[in-house]
Amino acid sequence: MMPECLDCSNSVVFVHAGDATELRIYDNGEFTKSEHQQFETRSCWCDECESENVRFD
Repeated sequence: MMPECLDCSNSVVFVHAGDATELRIYDNGEFTKSEHQQFETRSCWCDECESENVRFD
């Protein structure tokens, strides 16, 4: 889903605040890669005008 600011029509840069989980793989105590990421947005606002009047299409 793509966000759009209903105040300034920005559709490029947004700030998302939320909860994230990630499955990280370690080899001998060193981080090697991430296999699964999940992010759930709790709030989103426009980075251009800081409005929270954002619609997702």
